[in-house]
Amino acid sequence: MSISNSKSNKSCGSSKIGSYPTFAISEPSQSSIEYYMPRRLSEESAEHWKRLVLKTTISNNWSFRWVEDKAAQELIEFANSGLKLPSRKSLAGKILNDTSKSIQEQILQVAQEEKIGLTATFDGWKNIVSQSLIGTVIMTSTGKSLIWGIQDMSGERSRTQNVVNLMEKWLENSRHDNLKIICIITDSAGEYTAAR
Repeated sequence: MSISNSKSNKSCGSSKIGSYPTFAISEPSQSSIEYYMPRRLSEESAEHWKRLVLKTTISNNWSFRWVEDKAAQELIEFANSGLKLPSRKSLAGKILNDTSKSIQEQILQVAQEEKIGLTATFDGWKNIVSQSLIGTVIMTSTGKSLIWGIQDMSGERSRTQNVVNLMEKWLENSRHDNLKIICIITDSAGEYTAAR
């Protein structure tokens, strides 16, 4: 793109209209873009590309259906003809499951490497469809928070006994996973107070 101003004696290759600068816009040649951008992905890079698509989908709160949008497909094709968007079924299925499993394994590894000890925190709440949920977050001695999991307690009759059972089972599993739990923190709801 070139710019020209009528007050200048030098021409930049664009036409002059009045005293306003004008722009000569030329389409970039396809060969120059393809020279720099398209490439055949290795198996490792292809997996990384799928994870990036998933990360972008989640961070933007998009429906998994966006990958079926023709405009999105055309954009990716233009930017790099070597890249293809995964199908919605693949994105919401295998890619999501594999990425989730990988993240859980990383979290477990960080927790197992803790030398001083971990603090387990339990918190209960109801979501917008009135499900009773209990979330678990583990904190390391350096203050790093590890989101461990969430349990739906909606169908349980005795909330207090079920909270006790949940915590006992969680502690048993944590010992099996070689986690060094030195402290448990809960909120002040009645069932948690009774469970302590």
